[in-house]
Amino acid sequence: MSAEVATAWSETPHFQVVGGSVGDKPPALVRPLLELESAKIDDENTLLENRFLCRGGGLLFVGSTGVGKSTATIQMGISWAVGRTCFGISPAKPLKILYIQAANDEGDLCEMRDGVLEYLDLKPSERDELERNFICVFESSRVGAELITHTLEPLLREHATRPHHSRPGAQLCRRRRK
Repeated sequence: MSAEVATAWSETPHFQVVGGSVGDKPPALVRPLLELESAKIDDENTLLENRFLCRGGGLLFVGSTGVGKSTATIQMGISWAVGRTCFGISPAKPLKILYIQAANDEGDLCEMRDGVLEYLDLKPSERDELERNFICVFESSRVGAELITHTLEPLLREHATRPHHSRPGAQLCRRRRK
């Protein structure tokens, strides 16, 4: 590290804001590694236990073709939407799930859903909670910034404030029902 950089760094406050706010995004926060603060056990931003997933974070599920990523994801989503532990990971509370699907069609998703629901054997109150908390979106024509701007952001705005009495899941498998 050059003397100029070392001097500038030593004169920098330990908690620094870099850049300004852009729209509704806060500026970046910069701290030296040794001054980072540990999370609290009861951190209100924790969505999945042990800080596996926190508010504002993301979860990427990766695996080879055909190993069951979609089915496992549906099982995690259903379980966490009703507040149940899944694969040893517990949600802090029932979570709202916005499931964006591009690889499977409605029929495929119905088969996965039905198998998971049979296995989980949800109580009527849990089915009601699932109806409120789990929304499916089928999107295969947009990618990148267009996906975020025209699909994800409007959906997040709509479903973050969606009244709990609506029943979007009732339409999920309308083509498959007999």
